[in-house]
Amino acid sequence: MNNRNITGSEELLFGPFRLTEPAGTETIYIIMSQERQVNLEALILHFNNNPDSRQHANNLYREVVNLQNSVSRLGEPASSYIPSGGTSRGNTQQYATRFSGNNLYVRAITIRH
Repeated sequence: MNNRNITGSEELLFGPFRLTEPAGTETIYIIMSQERQVNLEALILHFNNNPDSRQHANNLYREVVNLQNSVSRLGEPASSYIPSGGTSRGNTQQYATRFSGNNLYVRAITIRH
């Protein structure tokens, strides 16, 4: 979801997602920033206009990696799991993700199917 503003007390739900053949690994990137990411927005637009372009896909991926590297240089974990709301499969403990005071977070979620 591009250009969606949320507050600290707001919950954002998206999906559902459908995994299609062939079996493999899919990665979803969650990027949150207090500042507008103009370059990322432009790359998403180019990719959406031509999703079969390998060049657009590579440019978008490189930008996400640059954002990930930027976050890792901040010297602290971008987030930590704390007991709160939500559940994980097979566990009755509830968790939420708490983010530190940094201005940018990138979370990669990998799904193997």
